[in-house]
Amino acid sequence: MKTAAQYAKQAGLPNLKASSEISGESIQTLNNWLNNKPFVFHSVIQRSSKVFKMINQIKALLEVQKNDIKAMNLTTEEVNNFVFGEGDIVEHYLNNNNISEDDVNLEELRDLQHGMIDDL
Repeated sequence: MKTAAQYAKQAGLPNLKASSEISGESIQTLNNWLNNKPFVFHSVIQRSSKVFKMINQIKALLEVQKNDIKAMNLTTEEVNNFVFGEGDIVEHYLNNNNISEDDVNLEELRDLQHGMIDDL
């Protein structure tokens, strides 16, 4: 039988800790669920994998956007208006992938945008 960590890696997560951080459940709880509530365990792993992939895709898009913004010579106000306005990567990603803002940690995604701005 596979371990919880093996299932996590098979789902595209780097390790079981990533699922723990995304889901808010301890590694011990995830291990227990594999043994006692396998449907719950696999649902959490599947959801964690989707969130992990989404975050990484958004990070990659923000990196491209950061390089584009650097070439534009925008003021701080213009950068903020662009990043959270017409160039809102998070909003575009969610809309293009039919993901409701209620289904994600929007604050965490906005923090990625603020981090990108801080890197400029």
